[in-house]
Parts: sequence; structure tokens; C-alpha cells
Amino acid sequence: MQHTETKEEDVIVMAMPLNITLVRHGESWLNWALAQCHKGNELPENLIGQPGWQVRLTDWGRTQADRVGLALRLETDVVYDAG
Repeated sequence: MQHTETKEEDVIVMAMPLNITLVRHGESWLNWALAQCHKGNELPENLIGQPGWQVRLTDWGRTQADRVGLALRLETDVVYDAG
């Protein structure tokens, strides 16, 4: 995708993207703990009642996120990172 922009009277006009790629997240501690519950283990008390957005990624989840970020940067010319 070719990203272009023009400036008209202090307003930036940008071309619409041809593709948008959404990436949710990698493995979180809650995902990991729930998988352990399916194996018969108990859910850790510190995760009970905790909102999903407050749960951190596991080491593997951070690796997954890093790999996706690298792949996107290699295959696209414009990457927006909200983090």
C-alpha cells in the first residue's frame, strides 16, 4: 500500500488504506491459567475477578507479539502501534 498525504490549510488529508490488519494480543496469564483449569488445576486467586485488560502477557505472549510486529513491519510500509 502506498501511503500518501497532502496538507491543505493546516489539515492533513490521508489516503484510505487498502488493508487493515487487526492483532488482538498474544497469550495472557489468564489464557494460560484457563488452559490449566481444563487440565484439572485451580485458577490462581490473583486472577479471579480481575478484568481481562489488566492481565499481563506471558513470556510466550510477548514473544508472539514481537513476532507479529516484526512480520507486519517486513510486509507493510505503514505500521501504527497504539502501545
